Amino acid sequence: MGRRRNRPRWKLASRPRPPTARDLALRAKGATASFLPYVWRRFDADGCVGVAAGLSYTSLLAIVPLLAIGLAMFAAFPPLADLRDDFIIVLAQNLAPDLANVVTEYLGTFINNAGGTSAAGVIGIGVTAILLVNTIQTAFDNIWGVTSHKNKLHRLPVYWAIITLGPLLFGASLSISTYVFSMASNGGIYGLSAGVKILAAVLPFLLETAGFALFYRLIPTRPVRFMDAGMGAILAAILFELLKRGFGLYLQYFGSYQVVYGALATIPIFLIWMYLVWVTVLIGAEVAAALPEWRSGRRQVGESLRRGDLLSLALGTFAELSKAQSHGSGVRSEQLVHALAADPGRLIWLLDTLKTHRLIARSDNGRWILARDLNSFSIHDLCHDLGIALGETVEEVVPLVDPLMRRIAQTEKAALDESVGAALKGIGAI
Repeated sequence: MGRRRNRPRWKLASRPRPPTARDLALRAKGATASFLPYVWRRFDADGCVGVAAGLSYTSLLAIVPLLAIGLAMFAAFPPLADLRDDFIIVLAQNLAPDLANVVTEYLGTFINNAGGTSAAGVIGIGVTAILLVNTIQTAFDNIWGVTSHKNKLHRLPVYWAIITLGPLLFGASLSISTYVFSMASNGGIYGLSAGVKILAAVLPFLLETAGFALFYRLIPTRPVRFMDAGMGAILAAILFELLKRGFGLYLQYFGSYQVVYGALATIPIFLIWMYLVWVTVLIGAEVAAALPEWRSGRRQVGESLRRGDLLSLALGTFAELSKAQSHGSGVRSEQLVHALAADPGRLIWLLDTLKTHRLIARSDNGRWILARDLNSFSIHDLCHDLGIALGETVEEVVPLVDPLMRRIAQTEKAALDESVGAALKGIGAI
């Protein structure tokens, strides 16, 4: 018998199996299970419970001026003038159940009284409304980690746009939905009745989501990605719908507050309702602010940057600014956040630090540019400006490994003595 030869068996490398729907669901479940506790720790660290209480009392003071301005905008535009009553009804439906009748009864009186005020009174109403939006922005800036509150005057157009254009946009959407509903009920659009029923159930949620998204997008001083604002808005809208139903059941089956407060029961009900609404709003804001931190790898609230992370972020920033400078332009903060996939809070702190040491500057159009030649300072100089301890001599060394530690120190010193520009060119970053 012939000798059997051992033939090599070649095994083809298998291609990676694409993730299935079940795999994606498990990943999403795991990410959510770890992300939500982080959001809760962030919510607690920012003191949102106390912030919601403060905003509740501020809203109690400013809600009438805000409604007066909003409903005055309806009256200023004839096509929307007829929707004022519909606006009041929808507003009442989104308040606590026991407040609906009270709001509907007294809101018209408040608006009529506001219409008879003098010019000074109108200015006072506007100032009160702007102060409320400014208070909300201060709370949001604390959530997003904004420490600088300079140049707030340039935010006044944003404030006024939110106060005045908000009711107009709401009125436009209300006008469209009212038209569709009336056409369907009259049979003007064939086969639309079933679709309108679905739309009637979904439309409030969609409007709430859009409103929360614009709120999270426009109010904070720091730029917010629309996707992050949208994710926070979806959660806030879901919680808001649950809050309306849950609070209604509580008032229906646990009405002891009326026995205690009697005719004044509306006041504590309104305060509790406003408090819970602001808690919902702040939870959505925390989600929108936490998403970029989560993507950048942060898992602990208040976690500081490791020295390597901070140095790499600074070098990446210089690389992006150098590329933009070669095209004769600068880079906006939000562009750096996207390009470096960085946590906005960390990046803004880094940019402020580099600006303080005159390594970068901000142009008149708000773009970041290089203030010094990258070849004029070394990596060691950069580490010193950032407070990073690199290249320090190790005093206590085990004698057995002393030669190795000396060689490591010499290699590290040689790398740190290289200029930032030369180092970035060496790796092809610029």
